[in-house]
Amino acid sequence: MKTMKRIQRIRQQGLELVGRGDKSDALTENLVQIERKVEGIRNGAYVTHKKLLSSLQGSGATMEKHTKRLPIYAVGSSLKEAGLQLCSADNKSAFGQILEMAGQAEQEMASQIAHYEIMLSNDVINPLNTMLEDDTKKVDKTRKRLQKARLDMDSARGRLQAAEKQAEKSNREYQMGKIDTLKSDVDEVTKKFEDCQDAYATELFTFMSREQLYTEKLLDFVRKQVSMLKQGVASLEGMLPTIEKKMSSN
Repeated sequence: MKTMKRIQRIRQQGLELVGRGDKSDALTENLVQIERKVEGIRNGAYVTHKKLLSSLQGSGATMEKHTKRLPIYAVGSSLKEAGLQLCSADNKSAFGQILEMAGQAEQEMASQIAHYEIMLSNDVINPLNTMLEDDTKKVDKTRKRLQKARLDMDSARGRLQAAEKQAEKSNREYQMGKIDTLKSDVDEVTKKFEDCQDAYATELFTFMSREQLYTEKLLDFVRKQVSMLKQGVASLEGMLPTIEKKMSSN
């Protein structure tokens, strides 16, 4: 039975492609509008997740590993090393001392960035991806069921129409019995189609109701970024007087 239905769906799709089969609208005009809005939310969430993920500069299972893999940490290490080498040759070198302090400041910035990126991954990027995958999977699964139900309905209607035309040319009594059976099939698949429409509408509205959750994740990202930038500025500003004092004393 399942194999026969699959064959009938494929046949119906083929007829529609060549313009020989009637194709019912799977969605009402209202559902089309809702589907477009859901697609917009989904696309926005997908782009947000993709770009946030690509913005991460470091990686690593621990805070230390993540920090050391950041480009700014490498800058800090190079500055400190250059400063140490210069100071080992001339312990009064102002440039060498400032190189060390600047390197230390960059490494502290790396630590703050690593903390921010780990929080961003745990609190925003990973949950956003999970939400998007779960919500999308439900919508897509229900959409496929609706498409199958539409094909079944249109196929059944096509078979009924063919039988009615045949009844005009041959044994009407035999064809009428066949027509009654086909009408029953049409009623059954039409009811299933309508149920699938309702189920799809429910999933769309459920997805739309979660728009606030996606918005909250984006807001969380902005807040974390603001906090990280403030901490970075405060750290650098706190070191500036020491560096300037060191320069003026040499």
